[in-house]
Parts: sequence; C-alpha cells; structure tokens
Amino acid sequence: MVKKGEGETCDEALADRDELEIIRTYQTIVKGIIQYFCLTNNLGFLTHLNYLAEDSCLKTLARKWKTSIARVRKKLNIVSTWAIPYLNKRKTQYEPWVVYSWDKIKKMRKYKGNPDITINRFLFQGRTNLNDRLKAERCENCDKTTQLQIHHIGTVRDVSRHSVMNKRTKVLCKDCHRKVTNQQMHDIRENTNDKNK
Repeated sequence: MVKKGEGETCDEALADRDELEIIRTYQTIVKGIIQYFCLTNNLGFLTHLNYLAEDSCLKTLARKWKTSIARVRKKLNIVSTWAIPYLNKRKTQYEPWVVYSWDKIKKMRKYKGNPDITINRFLFQGRTNLNDRLKAERCENCDKTTQLQIHHIGTVRDVSRHSVMNKRTKVLCKDCHRKVTNQQMHDIRENTNDKNK
C-alpha cells in the first residue's frame, strides 16, 4: 500500500481483478488491522491508515481503468463516500468504502471476537471470476435457472496451504449439487475400502 518516500501506490497483483474483489480485499485488510490495533491510545494513526488504504484502492482502480484518481472518485461517488456498483439477483447494489472515524474505532473496542493474527490477502483472489459465472444464472451441468449453489471441486483430504488459490468451483443447481456431492462421497468410500483390503 505504501512505499517509503513514495506515498501510496497501487497494488499490481489486484489491478487485474474484478472491481468488487479489489474493494473487498482492501476493506478486509484495513478492518483486520484496525480491529487488531483498536485498543491503542493514538487513534489518529488508524484513521490515517484508513485514508492511505482508501487512496491506494483508488489508485489500483485508476490503474485498472487507465485513468486518474479524480475521475474514478467522480464516477463512483455516492452521498458521502464512494462505492462499487454490482448486480445481485438482477438488482444493482453498492459496496461502499467504509470510513473509520474515531467514534467507530472506539465502538470496535467492545468487539468480543478474535481478530485475525495474519491477514489472508488472497481470500478474494480465486482463479475464476465467480461474479461472471453467477451473473449467467445457469447451472453449468444442466442449464437450469433455479436456485444456484457453489460446488467446490476436491475434498477436505486434498487441502494444502495453497488450497484457497487452487480451489476450483462450479455453479450448480440444487439437484446437480446433491448428485455431484453424493458421487464424491461414494468415490471416497470406495478408495478407503480399497486401501483397507
């Protein structure tokens, strides 16, 4: 986000991603850091961090669209902040940039959960663009347009430290998802029975 002597920079790894993935990744990072350090005395540093992350996110979007930060902010401007529009169930919704003020950070001090110790920056960087596949609103097996579910190809036994990046997904209807999951369970049982013989 910030290089010494240069100020905020764009994140080249995120520049090729979908706009919604870019803003959600930045917000996850900022929220995790602020939740972790919200008990400190100097809240000015945390609000400044939010400003730097916002500027870096805007620079990443400007790099993606090959334009200036002012034009990006003008294009995405809503009432008091800016937001990324996206389609969800054929309705336009907005993912706004959350501004962390002193009052908001003080309220976060009452948070009872356990903040992430290490931030997973690759959470929203899957290989496939799930938004485009969900927008099609069709099952990838039978082309039905009923309720869709995401099927993760592979089992719990295949988990490795790179599993988030290498996880393949399929958009399936409820019936196809049940069939595929049952087939996987059948294959696992057969493999364990073969090993026991």
